[in-house]
Amino acid sequence: MKVAMLVPMSPESAIGDVMVQAIPGLTEHWEIEVWCPEEPLYRPCPVPLRPYAEPDDQLLEALARFDLVVYVIGDSLRHSRILPLAQRLPGLVILHDASLTNLVRNAAVEQNTLGSLCERIERDYGSDEAKVMRNSNAAGNDLEWLRYCAKVPLVDIAIDGSLGVVVHSCGMPSG
Repeated sequence: MKVAMLVPMSPESAIGDVMVQAIPGLTEHWEIEVWCPEEPLYRPCPVPLRPYAEPDDQLLEALARFDLVVYVIGDSLRHSRILPLAQRLPGLVILHDASLTNLVRNAAVEQNTLGSLCERIERDYGSDEAKVMRNSNAAGNDLEWLRYCAKVPLVDIAIDGSLGVVVHSCGMPSG
């Protein structure tokens, strides 16, 4: 089976490190290529590495030729060029965090879709939560923002339409 695994391969990516460690065992059963957002430097990879600039239609066409696409997604801005692909081409999602609020917000800003994201949040969580999303500059460790991320995890946006999900986190918030 030919598998495309999309994962950040920056040397600083802990998720990239975890996934590279899994590759030797996976290659016993699958033919794997790692696709990753372009970075100045890449961590060593035991299989072909295919950096890409943008999550565009041409990339989607290339990925659609694989038997399976695996999207490795965490709440890091490094995943913002992986998330739009997972939203358009069904695949297996490996979810590394219980909240993806920072990732989803950043991807919406990059794609100029923050307005529609806020409409969805208003519908699903309420107008106060939509207002926070629309006006927030927070990301990271601010305690109020972390509480917001727990309340509005936005995991559903990453897994909507997926073929399946492997959860690699401590737990999923309810609600």
